[in-house]
Amino acid sequence: MFGREYLDDWANDEHGWLRKFYPPGQDEPYFDVTSLAQKAIEWLLSLRQQVFIGTESRLITVFELLHQIVECFETDPKLRLAEPQRRKAEIEQEIIRVQKG
Repeated sequence: MFGREYLDDWANDEHGWLRKFYPPGQDEPYFDVTSLAQKAIEWLLSLRQQVFIGTESRLITVFELLHQIVECFETDPKLRLAEPQRRKAEIEQEIIRVQKG
């Protein structure tokens, strides 16, 4: 197929991606993208711009928030200190691993 045949095919009633018209006083056809084809192109371009947040990361966020809520409402000081001390120990272990290379 040649370029002209593709344009005619895309402008036919079966596809309808292009609108074929002849401007006044012209023998050569002109082509415009139809509104439906333009919407499809815009939709495809919008896919690149969206940031995908997977279900797993949303679930992890929910659990982290619930964990923080539980920590905030704990009245026993020993229990409230347990979690920060656990995180502190993890950070110290990571520092040691980084220093060792």
